[in-house]
Order: sequence, then structure tokens, then C-alpha cells
Amino acid sequence: MRGIAAFLLSLALWPQMAAAAEVSAFDFETGTQGWRKLDARGDTQPLQTALAPGRPRCRALRVDVAFPGETEIEVERDFAWNRYDELRFDVFVPKDAPFDVQALVCVKDRELRWYQTLVDKPLTRGEWSRVKIDISSQSQQ
Repeated sequence: MRGIAAFLLSLALWPQMAAAAEVSAFDFETGTQGWRKLDARGDTQPLQTALAPGRPRCRALRVDVAFPGETEIEVERDFAWNRYDELRFDVFVPKDAPFDVQALVCVKDRELRWYQTLVDKPLTRGEWSRVKIDISSQSQQ
């Protein structure tokens, strides 16, 4: 089965200070902003944006996914991750995708410190799923 997953990765980062504003890392209105897809050999392939399903006038990163299977996307961006408590993003999974589609999120900084978590619940098919990940120093993930 082939399906299309569109990721709206406005990747909101929530600062540690409660009064501080959310930081939008990606909005895809002006292109892919450096995101790319990795194939089985680790070679990169370019991605495209598309209109976000159900979100008029918004664009999303379009990632073609062959189900069943895994698809890896990546971007290099210099963030001071330790200044933030939460990472948020929205994911759209097509209705014909398997029931158990999940997201695995990995963040690595320039000092090669690694953070990885499997999102607990499967993503909802046919609608946008909001994913929130605790990346604070108190995180149990």
C-alpha cells in the first residue's frame, strides 16, 4: 500500500520561562527549509511542500511513505535545545495508512548529545495529530 503523509512541522519550541513566547522553527510557507528524506543507503532525497489538508492557506512538508515500512527525514539546524522545555509538531497521516503509524523523534546537537523518544500513541489516520514531547532537563522520556 502506498500512502502520503504530510507533516506540518511548525516545530514549536516552548522556552523554559513561562512568560516567554513560543518559537516557531519551521512553517514551510517558503519551502522545505532544508528538510530532506533519507533512503535505505543513507543518501538524501529532496522533499517538497504541499497545501496542508484541511488547513486553508497553509503549507506542509510532504513526505511520501510506502506502508508498511519506515521513512526517515532530517534537517540540520543550530538550536540551543537546552533553552526549551517542549517540542511540538503536527502530523497528517492519510486515511488509508495502517492503524499503527507512530513517530520516532531524534534530536542530536553539535556536541553529539542525543535525545530520542517514540511517541506513545499511534498517529490518527485522516486528520492532524498534535505531538508534544518533553525535552526539558526533567524529562522522563
